[in-house]
Amino acid sequence: MRYLIAKNLPVRNLVTSDFVVVNEPVAGYYGLGHEVNSGFQFVAIKPKRTDLGGVMTEAAILSGLSDGRESNPVKRGAWLARKIIAQPPPSPPPNVPPLQEDTKGLTLRQRIEQHRSSPVCGSCHSRIDPWGVAFEDYDASGRLKKIKADSQSKLPDGTAIEGADGLKQYLAGPKIDEVAFSVLKHLTTYAAGRSLSYAELDHLRRDGLKLKKSDYRMQDMIRYVAESPMFLEK
Repeated sequence: MRYLIAKNLPVRNLVTSDFVVVNEPVAGYYGLGHEVNSGFQFVAIKPKRTDLGGVMTEAAILSGLSDGRESNPVKRGAWLARKIIAQPPPSPPPNVPPLQEDTKGLTLRQRIEQHRSSPVCGSCHSRIDPWGVAFEDYDASGRLKKIKADSQSKLPDGTAIEGADGLKQYLAGPKIDEVAFSVLKHLTTYAAGRSLSYAELDHLRRDGLKLKKSDYRMQDMIRYVAESPMFLEK
């Protein structure tokens, strides 16, 4: 985020970019140690790998959204819906059984589909799981699996994508307005120090579109928030 703001880059770089910001330890974790010689200083490099770039495929994010043993599409999907496109899923109803871990012979995707087949669970999971399944090529540590997984997914609006790279292109293209709104929402909430009302969110969603003509650049978005009534009247 600091790099995107300093360079005043478009918000689409939050979800997809041809560079990563790493220091030597982080580069080593990604298998890029030979490309970085900066010690603990973070620098931007272009690794020419489509599995990297953007916040969604950072190992710190993906590993935090796992159970330590395997990937967790439900956690990853709920996080993306909540943080990246500002469409938080509803809280699960009481007494909903957890995803079974000991279902013999079933893949993780099959266990999720079995869980989603329940009428109680299906309505929520249909808006969560498709986002998370796209990250199935990444293991619990946030790195690419040695054996490619089934990461094809059909998103809630019916769009079919192939893995995290397809999801990145979708979010940076047709879904960029939602991504920009989510950033504006979180910036404004942080700046105002409070939750936003429905009317404020609706205004932000509609009025924020005027930043699209300048490609939703990060410094423009921060200025927009700093000059907004929600911040000035806090």
